Amino acid sequence: ENISLQGEEIKAGDIVLHKGMRINSGVIAVLATYGYTKVRVARKTTVAVIATGSELLEVEDELEPGKIRNSNGPMIKALAKQFGIQVGMYKDQHDNLEKSIEVVKKALSEHDLVITTGGVSVGDFDYLPEIYKSIQAQILLTKWLKDQVVLLRLHLQMVNIYLAYLETLQPAIQDLNYMSNLL
Repeated sequence: ENISLQGEEIKAGDIVLHKGMRINSGVIAVLATYGYTKVRVARKTTVAVIATGSELLEVEDELEPGKIRNSNGPMIKALAKQFGIQVGMYKDQHDNLEKSIEVVKKALSEHDLVITTGGVSVGDFDYLPEIYKSIQAQILLTKWLKDQVVLLRLHLQMVNIYLAYLETLQPAIQDLNYMSNLL
């Protein structure tokens, strides 16, 4: 009575855990039950967020005439963190082409996904199209691909960025997580 027989819970050849599962306490318990102390895992997807525009202030800055606070960057960061994604925030580049190219290149070298906001009006200092061209990013609809790193250009107001996140960014991150699990 109250004794489990060998093979009662699972039979030889049964799949206990699936590739791509997030390791949590339950998964660790299953691994321990079957004697696994080490398993191959995929690196977590990382996202860089770059908000561009000399009109942007940091959230904590005092509001000034002709300026707005960067609300898109923190919102995208919070949305990505809801999915357990590590986020790197990059400071506004004050509409300087050379510095902006450097920052995008740095973000590309450190992250799986780079999201830029701003820089899409017809002003003299909207450099994002030029930046993407200079790094030879390949256009894939609203996504760019550079050395297997996805760049997303979100050039919308805050509410639209939220919707774009749900329609574009979330699936892109899921695709990246899936691809990294295939390696």
